[in-house]
Formats: sequence, C-alpha cells, structure tokens
Amino acid sequence: MVQAESLVHGSPEKVCVSGGGVVILPCSFPPKDVFPTVEWSKTDLKKGFVLLFRDNREDLVEQSPLYVSRTNLSVEDLKSGNASLRISNVQPADAGMYHCMRMWNNDQQNITKVELVVAVPGPKISVMPLKEGGFTLECEATCWGSDAKINFLDENGKNLTADYPKKGYPRGCFTVQRRVTLQEASNRVTCRVQRADTNETRETKIQLPDFPY
Repeated sequence: MVQAESLVHGSPEKVCVSGGGVVILPCSFPPKDVFPTVEWSKTDLKKGFVLLFRDNREDLVEQSPLYVSRTNLSVEDLKSGNASLRISNVQPADAGMYHCMRMWNNDQQNITKVELVVAVPGPKISVMPLKEGGFTLECEATCWGSDAKINFLDENGKNLTADYPKKGYPRGCFTVQRRVTLQEASNRVTCRVQRADTNETRETKIQLPDFPY
C-alpha cells in the first residue's frame, strides 16, 4: 500500500462576505496536463461535499444538499490551475473552515484551508402610522437563518407582545419579519434579533415621532 503524499499550504486564508452575497474561496495548483480531483469540504459538514470535481465533471450525487445550486467551479479556470470555489446566496450557516484538496493519480494531495466569515446585517425597522391612532412597527432580519428570533422591547426593556413571525425567501436569503402594534405612547422601541444556535444578537433602536391620537 502506497502512502499518499499530503501537502498542507500555510495558515488558513480568511475571507469575509455579507449574508446573501456571493463569495469566492481561493484555491490553486500548478497547471498540469491532467485535471486533479478537487474536493471542497467543510469541517463541520456531516454529510457530503461542498463540491466534488472528478473525472472532468462535478459529482452532484456526492454533494451536500445544503450547497445544491449554490456552488460553481469553472472547468476553464481549472485549465489554468484555478480551483477556486464560488458560493452564491451565502447563509450564516456557511461560515466556517473549508478545505480544498487536489489529488492526482500519483496520490499527491495538496490541501488549502480557507476560513469563511459571514457578516449578517442588523435588523431593519419600518414605522406605519394607524388611522385610528398608534403605530405598527415591522422588524425584518435578513440572512439570519431559520432559527432567528425577533423580539420587541419598550424603553424600559420589557418585551412587547407581537404578531407571529413570518419566514421566507423574498430576496433569495432566509428572512424573518415580525410586527407589533402600539396603542400606547412609547418614546423608544428596540428590535432584537438572536440566533439560537450561536446566541449572536443584534439590535436596532428607533425613536418614535410624537404619538398620534
């Protein structure tokens, strides 16, 4: 049995992107007559590859369902030694450590590590005055993932009773929306969004105009 030669290249490169955007994870190799097998994997991915290129094509059977229709590796770029991975519609869960492994028939393996950091925007608040008096506030958290929770707090930090949250993909990135109706005056309202899996929290505060009666 021949032991494969594995070469790990330096410290991980860090790449940052905003949630919902497109990112390129760099990976390259010296151009050769024969294309390598390219395995893009993620350290915390439990099943499948981020992308697997072998026998001169992408192997969709082995791809993780989390990355279907969101990744791309150009065959034309491979001809010049570029095995960089393109990920579209980046989600918070995409953050983490990626490995790009290139393998040739002689069992040589080259590994590049890339750390992806995903920045998510803070929640946005919109204000809608009501004819009968008061306000409806809508808070929207874009690209925070399906486990994001939205809460409204009054100027004293107390939770306000709000509508059931709406979830979906209105702009290609998972979005959570929630509304609260205020019939009593409140000078300031805070929208707080939190991810259950990481406890990451962001807040947006709004100073309300004179309360209409």
